[in-house]
Amino acid sequence: MNSSNPNMNMRRLHLILFLSFALFACKKKDEDFQPCDYLQDLTAYSFFKKGTYWVYKDSATSAQDCVFVYFDTVYSYHHKGNPLVKEGDYNFWDCRAHSSFDGYNYYYQIDMGFYGSNGVIGTWRKRTKPTNYVGTTFLMSNIFEEGSYIGAYTSPGGIYCRGFSQHFNMHSTNFYTVVKFEDTKNASEFSCRTFFYIGKNIGIVRKEIVDSNKVWNLIRYKIVQ
Repeated sequence: MNSSNPNMNMRRLHLILFLSFALFACKKKDEDFQPCDYLQDLTAYSFFKKGTYWVYKDSATSAQDCVFVYFDTVYSYHHKGNPLVKEGDYNFWDCRAHSSFDGYNYYYQIDMGFYGSNGVIGTWRKRTKPTNYVGTTFLMSNIFEEGSYIGAYTSPGGIYCRGFSQHFNMHSTNFYTVVKFEDTKNASEFSCRTFFYIGKNIGIVRKEIVDSNKVWNLIRYKIVQ
């Protein structure tokens, strides 16, 4: 067989172009589903079941705070009527934790059907107690690209991803797959500039409240997911 046959070479070229296009099309199709893939990560970073607890230590005063999950739920619902979201069945996650240090409750909620026009979705964080509602904002978004932005209509600040680390070392303790988010005026932290370091399947491992020079580090935990 003559491998230099121009007709044969042309057929091979057409085959290569067809396979390249098919691979590109498949890749593009997969990219269209990225919000769902990110959403899986979002629940791994910020949804925990009853029985979970975290113990934090104030780096300045050595005070400790035990935050424990006392309620969790996941349910499905049918959504329609929003032009930004395709009609269909979606999931909603909700877990609530109580702080033994100041008596506040923290609500963490993820609504799979609440997408912005750019596909960004986040974990809501509300801080409240019977005598004092502080505020509601986003803890994090589903986009872990440095500099990505998500805004909450309930918060005066903006929430930005400030980096992602496969290996984060804190006081001789190693945490893996940690994402860092900044809120320029965190509504749930009395409008203070705040940084959260959030580990996959662990939750918040470090909180820096810049305006008051407060740093809370995770020193002990039990996770139920």
